[in-house]
Amino acid sequence: MLLEAIRKKLPDVFARPDLEMIALDYFRRLGHDNHRRLSKLHEWEEKKSKASWGAETVDYEKIAVTAVQAMKAADVNRRSRKRRKRARQMKGCRRMASNSNGTRAQSADT
Repeated sequence: MLLEAIRKKLPDVFARPDLEMIALDYFRRLGHDNHRRLSKLHEWEEKKSKASWGAETVDYEKIAVTAVQAMKAADVNRRSRKRRKRARQMKGCRRMASNSNGTRAQSADT
């Protein structure tokens, strides 16, 4: 119920800084393998640099920051709208599953 109340107060369209913050926070939460997959999917240039220990490394977070800042607000918003729509659909599926489980549990008791 608390999340529903918070969602009602959110605007339909987020401001550009909010969109960037959401996109980059989501990216940071992903693992290294997913960073690589997203970089390849979006065809972001993977610049290798020398690490302090002498090996070559790729700073995927820096690449993502540059890419997200270069995106148009509509592109970033479109992706977040799809994510919100998918979350609503999943919420509906969970609600239906819990209702059907509750119904089965009640009928099993009688």
